[in-house]
Amino acid sequence: MVISNEENRKLHASLYYHSFPDFCKDIVGWEMQPFHIEIWKKIRKLKKWLVLCPRDHGKSTIFHTCYVLWRIVRDRNIRIGVVSETDNKAKRFLRQVKKNLKTNKKLIYF
Repeated sequence: MVISNEENRKLHASLYYHSFPDFCKDIVGWEMQPFHIEIWKKIRKLKKWLVLCPRDHGKSTIFHTCYVLWRIVRDRNIRIGVVSETDNKAKRFLRQVKKNLKTNKKLIYF
């Protein structure tokens, strides 16, 4: 049986549709720590949420960048607001998302 590129893309996307931690690790290349996974378990069913952790715990990397990319892969028409301490920080997170969308070969496949 031969499948088309579009069918292959959909199959590949379906493997990561429900698994945010696997998407972070396999597609974006960032592994979630156990406390990230605990946070994820608590917020995954909420429509609006806020993550508060000390500096340098990877919350921005995981939840501003990976999560936004994962949601875009799941729904290309989604609208997401990114809020940070300053406008410049929010713009920096959005640049990371855009960079991944343009250059991450695994992500481009979606």
